[in-house]
Amino acid sequence: MSSSVPPTHRWPPTSEPHPFSGVRDIHEPQDISDDDEQHALQLASAEALVTAINDVVVKDMEYWKSEVTRLNGEAVTLRIDCVKVKKDVRRVTDDLGKLRATGQRLRQVKEVLKQRLQDLEELLDTLKGTMATEVETGKALREQLDTAKDELADEKEEKERVSHRLDTERVECQERWDEVERMQHLVEESGRST
Repeated sequence: MSSSVPPTHRWPPTSEPHPFSGVRDIHEPQDISDDDEQHALQLASAEALVTAINDVVVKDMEYWKSEVTRLNGEAVTLRIDCVKVKKDVRRVTDDLGKLRATGQRLRQVKEVLKQRLQDLEELLDTLKGTMATEVETGKALREQLDTAKDELADEKEEKERVSHRLDTERVECQERWDEVERMQHLVEESGRST
C-alpha cells in the first residue's frame, strides 16, 4: 500500500499534533512517511472497524431493546396469567377443601352403614336361628297334627262302629221289647182265660 502513495504526499493542514513528531504548526505542510501512511491506513481501518462494531452494537441494542419490550409484554401477560392461576388455585383449594369435607362425611356415613350392616347381619343370623327353631317347631306341630288327625280318624271309626253297634243293639232291644210286650200280652190273655 505504501508503494501506491508517493512519499512526498502532503497532508492537509491540521491543528492536532502528529503522534510521532510532537507539536506542529497548523499551516506548516508535513511530509508523510511510509510509517505515517501505514498508521493512517490502520487508523482508517480501525475507524471502519469501530463504525462496523458500532453498527453491530446499535443493531444488537435495537434487538435487545425489542427483546426487552417483548419480554416486558410477556412479563405482563405472565403476571395476568399468574393472577388467574392464583384465583384458580384458590378455587381449586376451596374445592379440594370441600372434597375433603365430603370425603370425611362419606367415611363417617360408611362407618355408620358398616355398623348397621353388622347389626343387620346379626339380626339375620338371629332370624335364621329363630326360623330354624320355628321350622322344627312347625315340623313337630305338623307331626302332632297328623297324629291328632290319625287319632281323630280312629276315634271317628270307633264312634261309627259304636254307633253301628248301638243301632244294632237298639234294633235287637226293640225286638226283645216287642217280644216282651207280645209275651206280656199273651200272659195277660192267658190270665184272663183262666
